[in-house]
Amino acid sequence: MSLTVEERLSALESELAETKHQLKRAQAVTEIQNVMARYWLYHSAGRQRECLDLFAMRTPDVGVEIAMWGQYWGPEGLYRNYVAGIGQHEEAVGRTGWYCEHPVSTPLIEVAGDGKTAKCVWSTMGPETAKKDPTDPNCEFDPNWMYGKFQADFRSEERRVGK
Repeated sequence: MSLTVEERLSALESELAETKHQLKRAQAVTEIQNVMARYWLYHSAGRQRECLDLFAMRTPDVGVEIAMWGQYWGPEGLYRNYVAGIGQHEEAVGRTGWYCEHPVSTPLIEVAGDGKTAKCVWSTMGPETAKKDPTDPNCEFDPNWMYGKFQADFRSEERRVGK
């Protein structure tokens, strides 16, 4: 029994909708990789305020946990960490001699079936140096290697015009 024109058209429309959905999920992987690359660039360059632009700041439960620094929840908590914390510390002691590179690699990005969320993890390893005593402008620097991972839950958020 052959399909009617309407049935074939309906099947093609369904297939097209599924293809578009899968393309959207695949595009999400690239967008997520770009967000993490921007985070690395901003953080390594001391552009802490710009790191906030990469978070879902209109989401009340947005948060970050950084080993040895603690947890920061909500837009106010992220501001306290990145701008009032790291940013002011860097301004106070200066960035001369300060260095940090946390490049991300080995991405594992799993986009949910609905394409609205994703769970991700990357490994990171890189050099760092900072003053041993940030209150003493004449102190020595403490170079070290950092190895760790970034774990992130991503949520699709409509971007405002101009962002």
